[in-house]
Amino acid sequence: MTRNLLVSAGALVALALAGIADAGVSGTPGVSSSKITIGSSGPLTGEAAAAAGVLRGADAYFKYVNARGGVYGRKFDFKYLDDAYNPSQTVANVRQLVQQDNVFALFSIVGTNANLAVRDFTNAAARSTRGRSATCRRTRRRGRSTRARSSRRTRRRRRSACSTRATTTARTC
Repeated sequence: MTRNLLVSAGALVALALAGIADAGVSGTPGVSSSKITIGSSGPLTGEAAAAAGVLRGADAYFKYVNARGGVYGRKFDFKYLDDAYNPSQTVANVRQLVQQDNVFALFSIVGTNANLAVRDFTNAAARSTRGRSATCRRTRRRGRSTRARSSRRTRRRRRSACSTRATTTARTC
C-alpha cells in the first residue's frame, strides 16, 4: 500500500513537472508562480475510514516535497475533504475543489463508486478548459504537434520495415 502511494504521488509530481512549464503564461487553474493546488476527496470518517491513511500519507509526502523546495520552487497545497465514503458527498467535494478552490488536479479519490459519480462532472470540466493553454496555442500555430511528427516517423519506419520484410519474404519464396 505504501509503495503504491509513493508510486502514485511520484506520478503526480511528474504530471506537475510536465503540466506547469507554461503555467504562468497560460493561466492554468491551481498553478501560480509559487504554489500548485491539488485536491482529493476520501473517507476520513464513516465505514471506510481506514482509507484515510492514504490521504494523510499523500499529505505527508507533499509536505516532504515542499520541505525540499517543491517542484521548480513551487510548493504543493494539498486539499482533501471528507466524503464519509458517500458518492453524493464526493460529487459535492469535487465540485467545491474544482469550482471554488481551483485545483490543478484531483488525486487519489477513494472508491469505485466515488470515481464513477464524479466522472461526468470532471470530464465536462476538462472539456471546458481544453484548448486554452499556451502549449495548445503554440501547437496550433506550428500546424502539427510533436506527437503527430513522431507518429509520422514511426509510420514511415514501420512501412520501410514492412517493405523490407516483404522483399525478404519474396526472395525466400
